[in-house]
Amino acid sequence: MTQCSTNTDLIVTDLGGTMVRTDDAILAAVRQAATELGIPDGHPDPVYGVFGTSIWQYIHAWLPDGHKDRTDACHERFWELFPHAVLDQIGAFDGVEEALVELKRRGLRVAVLSGLKIESIERIVATFRFQDWDAVRSSMPLKTAADSRAEGIKRLVEEFGVAPQRTIYIGDTDHDVRQARQAGVRAAVVKTGGQARKHLHKIEAEQPDHLLASWPDLLNVVAACVVIVGCLMGLAGCASSAGRQARKYLVAPTVLPGVEAEMQTAGFWIGRLAEPDRVILSEDEIDELNDDIRTRLQLTKDIAKFPREFDGPELRAILQCELDSFRARTLYGADGRKVGESFYTSVEESMRLASIDARIHVRFALVVCNADQRLLPTAEGLYAEAGDVDFDEAQNSALDIGTPVAILHASADGRWLYALGPSSDGWIEGQKLALCSQEQLRDMMNRPFITVVRAKGDVCLDAKLTQHYGFVRMGSKLPLAEDSDGDFVAVLLPTRREEGTVQVQTGYLKRRETVAGNLSYTPRHIIEQAFEMLDTPYGWGGANGQQDCSQFVQEVFATVGIQMPRNSSDQARVGRMQKCFEPDDSDEDKLEAVLTHAIPGVTVLHTKGHVMLYVGDVAGRPYAIHCVWAYREPGSDADVIRVINRVAVTDLHLGEGSRVGSLLRRLKSIREIAPVPQQ
Repeated sequence: MTQCSTNTDLIVTDLGGTMVRTDDAILAAVRQAATELGIPDGHPDPVYGVFGTSIWQYIHAWLPDGHKDRTDACHERFWELFPHAVLDQIGAFDGVEEALVELKRRGLRVAVLSGLKIESIERIVATFRFQDWDAVRSSMPLKTAADSRAEGIKRLVEEFGVAPQRTIYIGDTDHDVRQARQAGVRAAVVKTGGQARKHLHKIEAEQPDHLLASWPDLLNVVAACVVIVGCLMGLAGCASSAGRQARKYLVAPTVLPGVEAEMQTAGFWIGRLAEPDRVILSEDEIDELNDDIRTRLQLTKDIAKFPREFDGPELRAILQCELDSFRARTLYGADGRKVGESFYTSVEESMRLASIDARIHVRFALVVCNADQRLLPTAEGLYAEAGDVDFDEAQNSALDIGTPVAILHASADGRWLYALGPSSDGWIEGQKLALCSQEQLRDMMNRPFITVVRAKGDVCLDAKLTQHYGFVRMGSKLPLAEDSDGDFVAVLLPTRREEGTVQVQTGYLKRRETVAGNLSYTPRHIIEQAFEMLDTPYGWGGANGQQDCSQFVQEVFATVGIQMPRNSSDQARVGRMQKCFEPDDSDEDKLEAVLTHAIPGVTVLHTKGHVMLYVGDVAGRPYAIHCVWAYREPGSDADVIRVINRVAVTDLHLGEGSRVGSLLRRLKSIREIAPVPQQ
């Protein structure tokens, strides 16, 4: 499931290698300048290693040994030739101008920041049909790039008065990623430049926030931040609802194509492993991974340490953008009628955006029952298709009992509270939260705890387990209340007093549904936990107490203490990249990569908007377990959609021959859930 509660205000983009083909033109101008100066030919390979720095560095790298002292002279002649002498070798990449038009239509500001001379930049962008730039700037230093690009980004952020976290810098090199990081903005790399073609591993090692195959993919990144992206991924589980048209839906068979009955047990896959009980990460290493997810990737939050003040204009912009994104879409209510402007006017009045102060005093709370987290302060469903009630576009996530949150705002009637959770943000009904101090929250979170290891664990108010209170899902953690020897464990249970504050009571769960602390991170435990969820229903955004593809993965890894982010696009950034695929990579290459690099119970596989847990292969056919809504199979005149609607084991050839292709065809990356090696 791909959602985001933040927005993007500013795109700052590099020019050469990012928007336009300049590699050949630059090398041609360098070669011509050197030839005119009587310098022998150099070699282009060293140049790709310094791409993203400066033209002076390119020339210095290109010149052969014994002639590098001529760099200044060659640099001067280069600028007499570039770009006019090689303009016929410069052209925009496919989709760039269309993407720029769409970005502007969505209200974003777009600025060019290049290491070329300003005259050269202006000459090149003048060849574009698109001319609606908000700024065109040069970061050209005298000789070396140093930190000039980062400084240029910072100046643009300051000039436009936007937040760095709402700015994306898009380039095509590892240097561009580092400069974006130094400027404090999000880094995107489009794999169009020479370095991406020849040294992609250098870019991947820098862990850009967004690694794009082409410019149109940037629209998906921005869409994930300014509009709500739906979930059908060509029907495998999570992707855009925009493509959901009237099609023929059939129920999938109980045992899916390519799957044998014995494959639907954890033991089958564990028995095929040489070392199923090998500890993948120690507790300290898991802490290191969680810290990386929280601090470097900034995909989760530690609510116990959350600041007690929040910027009011930032919150107002987030909420306004969320509302505007819904207004821009055609959506339907539960009655099948198109949602009109009167609905959004009512929601906007409820949001009280004008009342948000410049500095917000943050309140804290604990979730007291399973709570839906909404993107708007309303329980009314919003659907991309009339009658498509399984996919409520306003549903963001669902939080379990004991989840800590930071409250920033309340609706006009006080029914809804806008709260930040550890891995997702949104509106929660106030009656499902109990207010507490941050100190109380810390006390609850720092105690010894139990972890739920079944798909759901029942919570009762008595040791005989007869007074049912609610349920918690796999991976949920509750602080221990006392030691006990019976068939139950006693926990500290946050409940809500009538006035809305927390009252901690003793709750009870079946011992067999929990473990003390976390499970150890082994392939056996991950596979066993995943199969505990087998056949549990699919729930878009965690609706109805269920889970979607990314929440399934989040819950499984939570049992070993790994705090995965909530959404599949964010999960695709966690851990070690084993393989990243190009759109034109063959199925054979992808199959070989999976069989070579994927580790059962440790590796997650990503397609667009969907995530799966790899469990192994049989006779060279790879298999995964995932929470999946449907798949396609070819029909006589159109694809037939087979609805699975549950956690299932499938092979990666599922969907083969359909219009959108198999899971293997759509595979984008292979990641091992382990810390990224330090450089």
